[in-house]
Amino acid sequence: MPARELRLWPQILRPIAQWFLPSCRRLRYLASRTRSLIEPVIAARQKEKARCASHGREPPVYDDAIEWTERAAKGRSYDAAMSPLLFSINALHTTTDLLTQVILDLSTQPDLIAALRQEIISVRPQQNGWKNASLNQLLLMDSAIKESQRLKPTESILMRRYAMDDLTLADGTQIPKGTVLGIQSSIYVDPDTYDGYRFQKMRDQPGFESKCQLVSTSPWHLGFGHGIHACPGRFLAAVQVKIILYHIVAKYDFKLAGGAHPKVQSVGIELISDSEAKLAVRRRQDMAIGLE
Repeated sequence: MPARELRLWPQILRPIAQWFLPSCRRLRYLASRTRSLIEPVIAARQKEKARCASHGREPPVYDDAIEWTERAAKGRSYDAAMSPLLFSINALHTTTDLLTQVILDLSTQPDLIAALRQEIISVRPQQNGWKNASLNQLLLMDSAIKESQRLKPTESILMRRYAMDDLTLADGTQIPKGTVLGIQSSIYVDPDTYDGYRFQKMRDQPGFESKCQLVSTSPWHLGFGHGIHACPGRFLAAVQVKIILYHIVAKYDFKLAGGAHPKVQSVGIELISDSEAKLAVRRRQDMAIGLE
């Protein structure tokens, strides 16, 4: 939020505005609290490593974000207390935004919600509890989530790349050096229409069986990036969203309240799910799949 608000100010005034904006002041306070929590942990680890070294013992192995960034730094100076916070920023708000958008999209699709419930019931008994293999069988849910990501990605321009040199494509199209490139939406049928079955149906096409999964990346779907820039956490994000959505769809009836369709909020090129949308939610009584 502070970064979004600062973008609304002229660049020359941002160094001054950041001292007065409430969101920026709040961020500095939270950053200070983060330091007070993490710095003692880092200090204790460094002390333990020094003690082990002085006694000729191997130091303990820590497998977490604090240790990862220390190894990646390779002795270079970096802000150790803030590095775990950066992991959280990248991991939390994007997953939350995707889940929010999926729920908003489903809230106008009662038939699709019913179909998702049937899929949940048909898959779960086959696996004696949820495992990754079970989640991979939720083809319709996977498709519905990917469709929400297609229609409302995190940014309006996912392929933020510049042409480094003049380029001529095979069809004769010329791309001058410095051009910003994007993906045209017309590569899909009815690109502006939400179709929760879209990617499930695409899986039936030869050669697309594994290319239309939520975690799959391609030049025509850049929700998680592509190639060396693909999101490494997309597998965890997909599991998180599916498990949460599974519980919501199975346990609750929900629909839009008030009749107003949610509107995607735009801040620069960033796209944000409607944070003011309201849902009518009711606990379901006929949960026959043993969730409790």
